[in-house]
Amino acid sequence: MPLKESLQAFFPSFEEALIDCIIKHGSLKKFQVGQIIMNYGAEMKHTMLIIKGRIKIYTEGEEAEEFFMYHLEPG
Repeated sequence: MPLKESLQAFFPSFEEALIDCIIKHGSLKKFQVGQIIMNYGAEMKHTMLIIKGRIKIYTEGEEAEEFFMYHLEPG
């Protein structure tokens, strides 16, 4: 599905001008399953809009144990 149609489908409340702005200034990124896309403490400079898949949000303890927090999904 093309980006514009994906944005319209998953974010139906977005006005046409906002969708056009996202397409003009945004970028589409694809990630592999299990790929770390952001480390704890890193500064987030952009907003993510998920159109396919699911992102697992977790933190790690002092002994590298994983503490699941939540999932982010499309829309």
